Amino acid sequence: TLRAVLEAAGVAFDPPHCAFGLPRCNSTKPCVLHDTWSDFKSRTENWADSHTLADVLETPSGQENLVTLRARPKE
Repeated sequence: TLRAVLEAAGVAFDPPHCAFGLPRCNSTKPCVLHDTWSDFKSRTENWADSHTLADVLETPSGQENLVTLRARPKE
């Protein structure tokens, strides 16, 4: 999955945290962006869990860049 690829590249899918970095932001004491940020994080994680590198390579930009990668001269 793209989640595995992103995590291997150092992207952290850590537990929900406040968009503003507020230590006491939670569902009982939310900041102004709490609901929107939580929804965004959830959608991002679902996307990363449900897409693969094969999906990326089926897109026009994925196909174009795959050709570029294959055509690179060996060093």
